[in-house]
Amino acid sequence: MQKKVPLSEKEKKEWYIKDVLIDSIPGISLHRVYDSILVNHNNEEGKEIIIAILDSEIDIDHEELKNNIWKNIDEIPGNGIDDDNNGYIDDVYGWNFLGNSKGDNNNFTSYEYTRYLKKYNSNFKGKKYEEIEPKDSILFRNYLRAIDKYESQLKYAKEDLEYGNMLSSSMKNVKKEIAKFISYTDYTIKDLDSLKNIFPNNKELQEAIIIRSNFIKYSFTQNYIDNYKLNAEERINKLLNLKFDDRKITGDDSEDINDINYGNSFVNKNINLFTHGTEVAGTILNLKNKNVKIMPVCVSPMGDEHDKDIALGIRYAVDNGAKVINMSFGKEFSLHTEWVFDAFKYAEKHNVLIVSSCGNSKYNLTNYNDYYPNDNINNGKEVCDNFILVGGITNNLSKKILYRHSNYGSIDVDVFAPADDIYTTTPNNGYKLDSGTSLASAITSGVAGLIYSYYPNLTASQVKHILMNSGLEYTFEVATPTKEDKKKTTPFNKLSKSGKVLNAYNAFIMADSISRK
Repeated sequence: MQKKVPLSEKEKKEWYIKDVLIDSIPGISLHRVYDSILVNHNNEEGKEIIIAILDSEIDIDHEELKNNIWKNIDEIPGNGIDDDNNGYIDDVYGWNFLGNSKGDNNNFTSYEYTRYLKKYNSNFKGKKYEEIEPKDSILFRNYLRAIDKYESQLKYAKEDLEYGNMLSSSMKNVKKEIAKFISYTDYTIKDLDSLKNIFPNNKELQEAIIIRSNFIKYSFTQNYIDNYKLNAEERINKLLNLKFDDRKITGDDSEDINDINYGNSFVNKNINLFTHGTEVAGTILNLKNKNVKIMPVCVSPMGDEHDKDIALGIRYAVDNGAKVINMSFGKEFSLHTEWVFDAFKYAEKHNVLIVSSCGNSKYNLTNYNDYYPNDNINNGKEVCDNFILVGGITNNLSKKILYRHSNYGSIDVDVFAPADDIYTTTPNNGYKLDSGTSLASAITSGVAGLIYSYYPNLTASQVKHILMNSGLEYTFEVATPTKEDKKKTTPFNKLSKSGKVLNAYNAFIMADSISRK
């Protein structure tokens, strides 16, 4: 096998749109779509397609996004009136299901397993299986699972806080020691090395220099340490707090799907706190489909999404013209799966495709049945045929093709797409390379939008199966270790239902054929 040639800086930013036959990189062959197919479309511009992003807030003013943000032209901005009578006041650029009419937005919500305990402690706390009625056996199983998850995560959060306090104390002490010898604070490792040579016998200074140098080397700034501590504190005080009311701001009843009078139109108020939605939007628009409009639908805070917000968010997107809905989030518990399933069916009825990420926990979802959102209701039986779950790959055309954190599974995961080192947007006109199945889902949504743009007569089910069936198949043996077999490998094409990797060029050829028929 030829030695892999390192990618250039430009190639690192574009690898996922390249072609495996031309570039020997498992990209989605997007260049071939534009160069070989769309160039022959008789100058056809394609139809405008709305892709709704159910996620965190989005920087709608970003230089790369602002010209492709959906606008509700039937709504007059800021007049406090529901001009189009869609049930949402001033929803010019989308809707935020985490806020209230005063403009306050909920940045933190409980984990779903915390909500599980809050809801069922009165029914099950302290009980054993033999005390549970058969009709409640599944609920009780999930309740015990929630206890295990809650206790382990609370332990980790407390350990993180202790570690953050240690870092903070250490930073304070070493800065104080070094300040005895250096009057300025923006010193470098080179400066510290010089100081080290000047005072070789000063033990306290030598130790402080070593610690401070490591802080600089690994970017442990005071801001990083403060945020690390804050993250742990928020998890303990809010996300894992059984007394925390995570609907106090929204003011609705999270147990009532018909209580819909909450939320607001601020879809970019906290973009510096939450960057995920902006990254997903940038990834979709990086496919250079000028016909795509991004519809922000905010449901993702720090913590787990409420099933109610997910369900209502899907319905909002459908009712306001979205053709594709991207949901790059996941959780291991779901209190109201039925609400989400009903929303899936509602989208299916209106011919809307839902694309979701399969998660970054290295789980084999065939053996781990508790991942949401998912359309799998019984060992492969799906609740609808418009939902596609996407796993992640790297740019390595080898046994390392599986993205190291991606979940997988031949029953749940439908197809794989690029997920590692994806160049995308961040708030305030920023850019970065990031990784995760969230971005694999976004790329898949982008390709789906491109197909819809030129073949609008296709159904959501047809587009789903085109994306699955037109992909490229790789048979590399990839690492899929288990507790019993740490060295276990599996052919890559056995890790998803289709066994394939998304390929835009092949998808267009298949879409054209099916559309003509």
